[in-house]
Amino acid sequence: MQSTTSKVSASNPQTEQGLTAELVLRMQTVLRERIDRMREGLRMTEKAVSELQVAEKRIVTLEAELQEVRKSSKEQEIRARKLDAENTVLRKRIADLEETEDRALRLQLLHQTAVIEVGRIVKALLPMISGRPWKKNMPLNDKAKLLIANEIVDPVWYLERHPDVAAAGMEAAVHYVLHGASEGRAPKPSLDEGKPLR
Repeated sequence: MQSTTSKVSASNPQTEQGLTAELVLRMQTVLRERIDRMREGLRMTEKAVSELQVAEKRIVTLEAELQEVRKSSKEQEIRARKLDAENTVLRKRIADLEETEDRALRLQLLHQTAVIEVGRIVKALLPMISGRPWKKNMPLNDKAKLLIANEIVDPVWYLERHPDVAAAGMEAAVHYVLHGASEGRAPKPSLDEGKPLR
């Protein structure tokens, strides 16, 4: 299979370049869909955490009220049963919210893994993006220019998103090739979940 690919690339570089571009577009679409699902999961988690905090405060209040009710008469015993029932419902809700939070953390880890994988794939596909035979020692600046030209790295956004890179005075695409891809840094907004991964 590899020799067939070599023949196609040797005989028609434009076909190889078109296949590579199509592969990159497909990967971007799949990654965008995963990131959208992760963002939705994170939004649900933020809501769940907020509800969890409210529920925990309510439980403390209910437990205090329950102690007072137990000291009083028969009429208050009925109230105690109601509070116990509400407390049980809230504890179940807390368990559900904790499970949602766990799922969101797994989604965040999955997103970080996906961004690192994108970096690894970009490095692997860099020779094919250029549309010419891979040079073993391709200059770093040429690699960086290819990433920008093929809209894999958004240099302005990258420096804004990663101020430590800007502070170090490094060019965005150069940093991405040397460090960012392996560190799991998002190279452009469509691959960012909205929070720093580091």
